[in-house]
Amino acid sequence: MSARAHTTAVLSLMRATGVTVYDGRVPDAPSYPYAVLYPDLGMLTPPMLTNVSCELTMTLYVHAVGTTRDQAQWVAEKIRDALIDVRPAVTGRHLWPIRQDITRPPERDDTLPAVVVFDQVATYRLRSVPASAA
Repeated sequence: MSARAHTTAVLSLMRATGVTVYDGRVPDAPSYPYAVLYPDLGMLTPPMLTNVSCELTMTLYVHAVGTTRDQAQWVAEKIRDALIDVRPAVTGRHLWPIRQDITRPPERDDTLPAVVVFDQVATYRLRSVPASAA
């Protein structure tokens, strides 16, 4: 199974909000405000009653970034509303609704030249099994 297919489905949901969304890399001159997605590869575990590791659980790290605290929170809310309780479509997989695990307050970042940004991080959990196992 492909964590990449799951990531593509999540990126589509995020981009449907109209927010600028970057996939793991922010350009040198980003368009503020924006969100950036850093998905992990996911953990493969066997579902109950089987010894085959086919259940995928991914953690999605989303950074909501703006030049003000309000912008960062606005982006975080838009992304949260687009992801929470949604079952993305991934061919051949049965997905559970996306759940939010952690949210943190916006943090001010003064390290960039000529701009101060606020970064609000949230993590989401995405689980799936093969469609035949659902």
